[in-house]
This record gives sequence, structure tokens and C-alpha cells, in this order.
Amino acid sequence: MRFCLPVVASSLKHVKLVVAYSDQMERLSSFLQFIRTLMNADYHFSVVLVNFVRSREADDLDQERLIRNMLLHHLENEDSVSRVEVISVAGPFSRGRGLNLGAKMSKQCDNCTLFFCDIDITFTQEMLNRCRLLAEPGKSAYFPVVFSQYNPELSKVHVAKFDLIINEHSGMWRNFGYGMSCIHSRDFTGKLSFPEYVKWGGEDDMFHLRVRHAGLLVYRVPEPGLLHAYHSKNCSRATNKLACYKSKAIVEGNAEQLGIELFKLKERTGHKN
Repeated sequence: MRFCLPVVASSLKHVKLVVAYSDQMERLSSFLQFIRTLMNADYHFSVVLVNFVRSREADDLDQERLIRNMLLHHLENEDSVSRVEVISVAGPFSRGRGLNLGAKMSKQCDNCTLFFCDIDITFTQEMLNRCRLLAEPGKSAYFPVVFSQYNPELSKVHVAKFDLIINEHSGMWRNFGYGMSCIHSRDFTGKLSFPEYVKWGGEDDMFHLRVRHAGLLVYRVPEPGLLHAYHSKNCSRATNKLACYKSKAIVEGNAEQLGIELFKLKERTGHKN
């Protein structure tokens, strides 16, 4: 499969990655392992981690110390550690609020590209360069289509950690989501920001609409350098459980894989039809 996407060999435009999360220490550890190579290769790349905590009590302060220790362990050198900011926010998780705070409260970034991402996403240097290129101030923003990995237990496609394998058996293009986006910092203003919903989903769709209504050209293409790693999803706290279940089902496996599992289940339970 070939993609007609522009790639720039190098750029001095700084990319600031903003991630909001809550109670995901294991995924955070994997994420820090992943970005280590990128940070060593690209000195114009930094990260803002917005960590939602329940309160400012001792357990949450211990979690902050754990995060600092993880940074030192995984990133290995002081320069990389210095390019990671950790912002702790007390209260219920709101991805929109976290991304807004991460973009606005981080170190001065007057002329940089903001890359809004999730903690279970992996990406390549080429993707960062397209992010730089396609998020032009006052002109355009980039909402890449993410390739979402199927459940490896169904797909039987087991790949090495952080590898991007793209085919019809390993996953699908997530055309229905706008969760990953790149926009210039000068365009990210009060009105052109994320809604701060305290619920599952919806903030990315609204942000996408706001960007379009602001008159910016939106680049929307499949991004071969962007992978959503499979993980189990808990819909018990979702306000819109049906939407959560649909999202969960779509990325579990393709029709053939799900069909095989259904037939196996019928055989185990004694159903003949």
C-alpha cells in the first residue's frame, strides 16, 4: 500500500506533544520507553504529561515521585528529562480539560506545533515531520486517520513492541475518530480549544468542528506512521455506554476473526446453528 503524504527531511519548528491520562502507570512506562529514541533523535521535540489525581494527598504525591523516577529511568539522560513537563491536576478526569491545560500551562511555546495525542499511541519521526508541515499558523491543521490494532489474540498478529504493522489482518483505519491532531500554538486560543467534558469521548469531534468553523484547512488522510495499540477498554464509567461498546467492538477484530470466534463459542456452548 502506498501513501501520497508529504515528508520533510528536517525542520526547526518545535513539536510539543500533549497527553492527558489518569491511573495508567503501566502504559505511561511503555510510552516513556517508546519516546526515548525519538527524543534522542529530535531535539525540537518535547512532551507535556497532564496527570489527573484524586487530590493532593500523600498517595497522589507518591505517584508524582514515581513518575519522576520513571522519567529518569526510561529517558536515561538529563536533556531528555528536561524536555518532559509533568502537570498534576486534581479532580475527575476530563481529556479536554487536560489537553487545554497542557497546551496553555506548559513552558512558553509561541511558535511551535501542538500535537495532541493519547498514551497508547505510537508514531514515527516521519509523522512528526508531517505534523510540523501540515499545521501552518492561520492556515491549516492536521487530523490524521489512526491505524488501530486489533486484539492480537483474535488477529493472531503478534508483533514486536512499538512495531507498526499495517494490513487487513492486524487492524483497521479509524476513520471515525479525531483524537490525534496537530495545530499551531498561535491558532490554539480560547474559542478554538477542547470542550471540557467529564465523560467518555466527544471532545475530539467538537474540537475538529471548531477548527473547521474557524476557517482552517483540515488535512485528513490515513497516517501510516501512527498506531493505536490494542488494549482492553472498560465502558462501565462511560456516560454513553452504547457509543463506548460500539467503539470497543469495531476495533476488536475484522469480520472473519469475529466470525471464527462466534462459531467457536457456539461449539463450546452446544449451539448447532
